[in-house]
Amino acid sequence: TDSLLKGFTDEYPDKIILFLTATPQNLIFFYESIGKEFDLNYPSDIDYSYVEKLRMFGKKDSVESILQNLDYTEKAIYFSNTTKEAYSMSMFKFDDSAFICAEGNKEHGRDSNKEVVRQIAEDDSFEPKILCTTKVLDNGVNIVDSDVKTIIIESSDPINIIQSLGRKRITGENEKIKVYIKDVPYHILKKKKEAMEKIVETALFLRERGKEEFQQHYRKSSFDSVVDNAGGENPAKFYAASYMIMVYKEMMKLGFEKYIKKLLNYSDEIKSSDEEFKKKSFLEIIESYSGRKLFEEERMEFRRKLINFVYMPKKRINYKRMGMGIINSHLESFNIPYYVISRQETAGERRKDTYWILSQIPDFVSEEENLEKE
Repeated sequence: TDSLLKGFTDEYPDKIILFLTATPQNLIFFYESIGKEFDLNYPSDIDYSYVEKLRMFGKKDSVESILQNLDYTEKAIYFSNTTKEAYSMSMFKFDDSAFICAEGNKEHGRDSNKEVVRQIAEDDSFEPKILCTTKVLDNGVNIVDSDVKTIIIESSDPINIIQSLGRKRITGENEKIKVYIKDVPYHILKKKKEAMEKIVETALFLRERGKEEFQQHYRKSSFDSVVDNAGGENPAKFYAASYMIMVYKEMMKLGFEKYIKKLLNYSDEIKSSDEEFKKKSFLEIIESYSGRKLFEEERMEFRRKLINFVYMPKKRINYKRMGMGIINSHLESFNIPYYVISRQETAGERRKDTYWILSQIPDFVSEEENLEKE
């Protein structure tokens, strides 16, 4: 930072340098740590009133359950902790989804959806219903799409959390989103703090003992963080680790949930989505649609849920092409006492529109008896 500033001031001695960021915490901490300060500081509180609902989750399958319950027109962004999990969720759990990661990722870089990257770059939006990604998308990207109403974040870093939320741009007073953040228990926070302390300890050892003694002491270690394999220190990573030690201490003191409430200035109660969105069984999905008139948009949602939560990851099926015959054969094969029939609306605004309705098979006892009857 010093060399960057010096370059600016040398070239433009009469110019004012302005830093603009929604997450200045690291930069402010760095300057305070080296005994410097900015000439002027204009803090601006971020308004998170557009967060209609804030929930925490802890169970592994909660992300899948949350995405399972999206409304028909609703889109979601899932910021995963790991590239592997984001890839798995997109490729094997949901049909109408896309996966994005850093191009340089050795394992999944080539699987990143270049077409969706292009859509975001050109249109500030994306076509798929669900976007599964990592923090590669948490900086410098704008998503201007009112259909994006759910954001799921797996991170304990407050800067990553703020940056992830900031990808979704709010364009109107009435636009609201639902936010789900993965809970981090005390013992995990403690481990994360200890990991940061180890990074700082390594750099301090190098500073105090010198390169020769450092290399002798850590001769069997390989470094890719604050100290590189050549024995050089990365000051930015040193101060970043020092800052996170302070953050994790506060999280441990308050508890992760209270820390998030403070971070986002959220005053309502934070409930757990683990109980709110339990993964539905096939029969529960069917029963939730029983007796309802499924017009075109409801039929699409019904098909999608059947595909995403019953047949994936066994195979990828285009749910938009699933007809009544295919669905009824699946209901029969899973021993579900319902079948789909088609009807035409006879009154109202949707008069003459076709709809599906799920009807229960009368006197259903078992698959064997039903087959015998047929």
